[in-house]
Amino acid sequence: MRPALSKPYINVTVKPARKSLFKEFIATFGKSPYGRTKRQDQGETGRFRCFTRDQIKKRNDSLDISWLQDDSVRNGDSLAEPSDIADEILAQLSLATQEMQELARLLAESD
Repeated sequence: MRPALSKPYINVTVKPARKSLFKEFIATFGKSPYGRTKRQDQGETGRFRCFTRDQIKKRNDSLDISWLQDDSVRNGDSLAEPSDIADEILAQLSLATQEMQELARLLAESD
């Protein structure tokens, strides 16, 4: 059984990436693909925030994004059973293997 996730869980088979998943990001960073839109800082508790060079330097030049961590995941009580997690990992690996095999087949055909 998969635990409830508060952040969008993007997966080709479970939840493909769709433009709607990026609404908040686009609203914050703007529509310019060249980053020319003025960005909106969401404040101390916001998911998207601005940092000055001095603030980053105080963090030993670390761009650690730990504020994005889901606090519910830190508590082991809310995690799925290890066997369920292992099953999910195996399913993902199997899908990745199938996709790589298909890619290899397509590349071999193009040679």
